[in-house]
Amino acid sequence: MDKSLFPKTVHFGGFDKKDVLRLVDSLNVKIQGLENELNYTKKKLAEADETISARDMEIEELKKKMREQYYNS
Repeated sequence: MDKSLFPKTVHFGGFDKKDVLRLVDSLNVKIQGLENELNYTKKKLAEADETISARDMEIEELKKKMREQYYNS
């Protein structure tokens, strides 16, 4: 496992404060990146859903026209 994920310990007081703060900052940057990626993916999914809905409506219209042509000929 990556040792950089664990802050150094000191003799008195537990962990080295600077290492802990650096780790927290690093994790915050990663979290922000993941949140941005998630939001982008959600947006793209919503756009895809809209496109699919529009295509479904077009398909239904074409089916209706085909049925009308079939029964009227």
